[in-house]
Amino acid sequence: MIALIIFALQIFIASSSSAINTSMYYQMPNMYKYDDYNECLGIFNDDAVYCIANVKIQHNSSSELNNFIVEYSSNHKQHYRHDKLKRGLCVNYCLKLIGNLSDITQYHTRILNNSYGLSFFNAEMYREKYDEVVNTCINIELIDKFGLKGFTEVQNCIDNEYQNYRNNAIDYLDKIVAILLAVILFTIISSSLFDRYLRNTIHFNDNSKLHYQSSLQSKSHQILTLFSIRRNWYILSCDSKAEFHDLKIFQWIRTFTFWCVILGHVLPMSIAFPILNPIYIEDFYSKLTSMFVVNGNIFVQSFFFMSGFLSAYLFMLYREKDKCSNWIFFVKAIIFRYLRLIPLLLFMMLLHATWLYHMGDGPFWDENVLDDREFCRKNWWINLILLSNYIGIDQICMLHGWYLSADFWLSVLGYACLILIYKYPSLKNWIISSVLGLSIFLTGYVVYVNKFEPISIVSPEAFRNHLIPVEPDDLDYFRLYYAPTHMNLGSYFVGIFGGLWYRDIRATKVDYRRRFYFRFIWYCCLLLGFVLVLSGYLFYQYNFEKPSIWVSLAAIIIRHSWGVILAFGIIGVIYHHGWFTRNLLSYKGFKILGRISYAGFICHVFILKLLMMRTHQMMEISMQNMFTITIACFVLSNFIGFFLTLCIEIPISSLLKVLTLKRTESVEKFNDSNDEIK
Repeated sequence: MIALIIFALQIFIASSSSAINTSMYYQMPNMYKYDDYNECLGIFNDDAVYCIANVKIQHNSSSELNNFIVEYSSNHKQHYRHDKLKRGLCVNYCLKLIGNLSDITQYHTRILNNSYGLSFFNAEMYREKYDEVVNTCINIELIDKFGLKGFTEVQNCIDNEYQNYRNNAIDYLDKIVAILLAVILFTIISSSLFDRYLRNTIHFNDNSKLHYQSSLQSKSHQILTLFSIRRNWYILSCDSKAEFHDLKIFQWIRTFTFWCVILGHVLPMSIAFPILNPIYIEDFYSKLTSMFVVNGNIFVQSFFFMSGFLSAYLFMLYREKDKCSNWIFFVKAIIFRYLRLIPLLLFMMLLHATWLYHMGDGPFWDENVLDDREFCRKNWWINLILLSNYIGIDQICMLHGWYLSADFWLSVLGYACLILIYKYPSLKNWIISSVLGLSIFLTGYVVYVNKFEPISIVSPEAFRNHLIPVEPDDLDYFRLYYAPTHMNLGSYFVGIFGGLWYRDIRATKVDYRRRFYFRFIWYCCLLLGFVLVLSGYLFYQYNFEKPSIWVSLAAIIIRHSWGVILAFGIIGVIYHHGWFTRNLLSYKGFKILGRISYAGFICHVFILKLLMMRTHQMMEISMQNMFTITIACFVLSNFIGFFLTLCIEIPISSLLKVLTLKRTESVEKFNDSNDEIK
């Protein structure tokens, strides 16, 4: 034990100090360098041309600086590739600079011929027109200042012709979405006013609150008041049923996990964004405490665990009250779940495909937003069939939508297993063990065959390339290890086991408050949770020989332990372990935040792009900066998510209730309770 403590202290001390050779680091060319965008367009007006170019430093083994760049960039887990540069150039200044030189042939190098996934405006024309000018201008800097040469290629340019295109880029789909937004707004206002009219003329004239909380008898009135803001507010804010009181902690977990997801997405956007101090990111990756952000993708497993836990508990609860056959109940549950997910997903896809592009400009805007416009128009159908974590990942619409795809198909498999467990209770342990065994095998196999680390490594360079491998030796963690449905089986089915365990506890009235061994396990799980997150430091800092059975075994343990920790943690909090923790985590203030978390999640990337990509200047990144952006995004996402829930999610849910027959009542309650708790 003492040896372990000493080892942990050594790791912490080592991680607290920077291991970067700063004297050599600052001799390298800046990874990002952008001329002042506003100045260029302001001085040269209609004649201004501003181009963004990619640069690849030509290898020269005789150069000490080049050798340092190669050696430094070889730490692919924690460092950028500093032989790949980005430049934003005011071409007007370049032409003046070149005009003052008597011999420019020494500055000419090969032009790159990369294939971009995005269709930048007039890209080929700009390359033909400005490639050589930009190549010469960049090499003047590299040769004269650093003794290096670079291969270059113009990515896109901004000039008067581009500005005219942007000003007239509204097409038929943009107009259709604008009309749709107007129709939704009109419907909300009309429905709210009609509901107010009913309150004043028909029901409960002296008690408006009771009117909005009561179901209307007429089906036509129910349909006409679906979008009533005040009625939907009461649906959103209603108290949980007494039988779900113990599960209020899920609202806090969802809120906290959503916060972690935003913070985890601020980091890659900061990395993908041209920043003034990339050394901060590289140093950040070498610190132990940074693992709460860098290795924070483990928190996403909380969503899968909660989904499995609640599905198991509520499925069994409402299945016992339904008289239809098992498989009819199964089909209904899947259809209802699909119809609950799709409206908000479709709404945000339309915004990403249309009006997001028109909400900003500048040298960083097209590169980070044009993919939404193109990919959501091209691959929208992949999102609608919820297979975006398997199909077209290199051109995915709304990257964070992979979670919805994984969760939906896990639910399909989970419901099928729950039907079998309900029909054959004696096979419960065998069914869950079989699926968990499959998950263990798949995790070990994928890690071993692909020579992966036990955790999903997301390096600065991977984020810079938007998680798409661009080099032959790049490891595709996102497509093969992180996003696939089958790679998230473990947390979901540990959640199912936890839900069934909780159901049995309630049925048998077992009281874990006085069980010393359970209290001991509970506190051990708290400690293990921290250890699990911080363990990522070992795999970022050190290189282990791969393929390795031990590395695969570590992946299996890490991948499945988080669900076990949550299972004991939640059951412990329900049974009052942790002193004041239960009251704090069950605080009613988390009720609304938990219920709107899906809407907040689906729109938070939209908000992040507006917050970060509209600037015209490079920014200096810091932990304080990232937290500020996270807070702003969290507040705005919940604010917009609140209205999306009131105006789209709840009306669609209520419409399904109105249109379905009475025999689907238990399925509706199953889905309603799932949403109510979550």
